[in-house]
Amino acid sequence: MEKCEEDQCNKIFSMITSKQRILHTVSINGTSVEMVFDTGADASLVSKHSFEQLSQRTDVMPVDRTFKDYQGCAVPLFGKSIVTVQFNSITTQLPIFIVDQPGALNIYGLEWMHALEPHLNIYQVTHFEAHLVLKDEARPVFLKPRPIPYGIRESVKQELDCLESEGILKKIDQSKWAMPIVVVRKQSGKIRICGDYKVTVNKSLCDMVSTTPCIEDVLSQLGGAKIFSVLDLTNAYLQLPVDDASGSILTLSTLFGLYQPKALAYGVKQAVANFQGYMDKLLASEKNVVSYQDNILIYGKMEQEHDDQINVVTRILQENNIVVNYQKSALKCSRVKFLGLDIGSEGISPAEDKMEAIRSLADPRSVKELRSFLGLAEFYSRFIKNLSTIKEPLAKLIRLNIEDTNKRYPTRNRRPPDRLQYKKLGTLTKQSLM
Repeated sequence: MEKCEEDQCNKIFSMITSKQRILHTVSINGTSVEMVFDTGADASLVSKHSFEQLSQRTDVMPVDRTFKDYQGCAVPLFGKSIVTVQFNSITTQLPIFIVDQPGALNIYGLEWMHALEPHLNIYQVTHFEAHLVLKDEARPVFLKPRPIPYGIRESVKQELDCLESEGILKKIDQSKWAMPIVVVRKQSGKIRICGDYKVTVNKSLCDMVSTTPCIEDVLSQLGGAKIFSVLDLTNAYLQLPVDDASGSILTLSTLFGLYQPKALAYGVKQAVANFQGYMDKLLASEKNVVSYQDNILIYGKMEQEHDDQINVVTRILQENNIVVNYQKSALKCSRVKFLGLDIGSEGISPAEDKMEAIRSLADPRSVKELRSFLGLAEFYSRFIKNLSTIKEPLAKLIRLNIEDTNKRYPTRNRRPPDRLQYKKLGTLTKQSLM
């Protein structure tokens, strides 16, 4: 029931039959071959039977990659070949992997999409555009770009060019709205570019109610479930396109010019509500499925129940051009991580990596740090006996609003505790929680 052991592998999802698929007819070595268009497949594959039917056979080489299907099991491969592919007036030579399995589908994957359809935006959903709603009194704000350290300027330019080539941004000459960018370095060393919408656009946007489910509602649905999968959506918000009016509101001001987002951006106040609302409508009729922002939990009491449901969900995602990051997904497991919890047939417990994060936290030294710490503790309150008693000394400090005592409570004889008191109480509380 657990995933296969190989960590470094590619994902091929459409190894199962389905009544509704997007099909492409591609010329391979001069023979027309019908293939399943699959944004969830890292490479293109053909069945051994289809390969043997090609009018011009090419050499079969040893396989240098491994693939997994949706169950996490290795796909049996006969070999690899370099074939001449013609599609949409483009002719080129591309690798194809030959599947040695009866009834295997011919799959048109991401590798061929990039080569044969370079202008295809495979990272945005179809049949939907998000719309941002401004307050009646909102007025455009245009801010100049902020300086960028010379050491990362080239990386920023490359990332902007990449986002433009993928259809996520488009360069424009003028705009009434413009926000400076914030550059965030990810753990991988790469950078992420975000707009600083907090002080500008977000103040001008109307409030929207998000339908993101609360954790108690999620857990109440899982009684008796024994098999779980969690699908992680690739760059979730960037998959949701916005209309032109909304895109102009989100325009980015950079040292390299103005860029208008064509997709929903991180940091926008209405992004959470828009994305969650879209996913809720998409999966509204499905049972044993929980959509929580960029994660989809699928579960079942029996293996067949789980497999039938994950087939339906992945078909819906493919039909709407939603891309799944299978490297970060968990497929057909007896226990998965979801919403900071370890969820399995035997029960629910705090995720170990979250517990380690709490252990490694610095002791709180201010009201802001204290609020953050207690919020994290409250999230795991179901696992902490007598939490209200444990945290009371710290909660009392917050009620007194220690950092701003002189302004809010001008009593002359009241003196706020020093930072050492925060540290001592924080240490005691953390030990009690752990």
